[in-house]
Amino acid sequence: MAIIRNGIQGGFSGTSGKLVGYYLRGQWVVRSLPQDNSKNKKGSAAQRLCRAKFTTVERFLFHIADFIDYGFGSEARERNILAHNAAKSHNMKAFTADHQFDYAQAKISYGHLPGLPEPKIESEAEGFRLRWKPECQAETEQSQPSVHDQVMIAAYDDGKGEKDKNNKVFGIRTGAKRQKGTDFLPIPDNRKGHTFHIWVAFVSDDRKQVSSSQYLGTYVF
Repeated sequence: MAIIRNGIQGGFSGTSGKLVGYYLRGQWVVRSLPQDNSKNKKGSAAQRLCRAKFTTVERFLFHIADFIDYGFGSEARERNILAHNAAKSHNMKAFTADHQFDYAQAKISYGHLPGLPEPKIESEAEGFRLRWKPECQAETEQSQPSVHDQVMIAAYDDGKGEKDKNNKVFGIRTGAKRQKGTDFLPIPDNRKGHTFHIWVAFVSDDRKQVSSSQYLGTYVF
């Protein structure tokens, strides 16, 4: 209901039909109510696709949450943003031409440290064995590797097509040092026969630098 102020020639406050009246900065103002457009609620095809990608990425970030601060902390500090936002920015690009989430393009970390030389994964009775060449050479002026850099391993169980029911990430955030050349990631026995997507990276011992993660492919435990 609207109320007329100062007689018939004055303004009004409140709602009258599709109009809203109110007093603003010394004068009466009238504006129309926003239209209830069901098309806008549904969004265009492009908007719906963007929302679907956003949901997919947020679901992936939920599973790798334990890695985000270490994996994207250095870039977050450089850009003065949250580590979660840095992770989201990179993983929103991890889609194929037909808009499917591509684990090979997904990232658990992004940075300037040199990665693992010649990394290899082997499935063993109690988990996954990671091996790499224990080198320590700078690739750029920005990256200064150290023998004290520690390996990160993330193994994502894709749930055997059961959506999120059995999805889970097993990992190590600060594992063996660069010079050691090997580390082991234990996996529970109830995951036998499950397929895992595996990423690896290095993080500096002061946690201020990290390498961009390397996707090693899928492996059956």
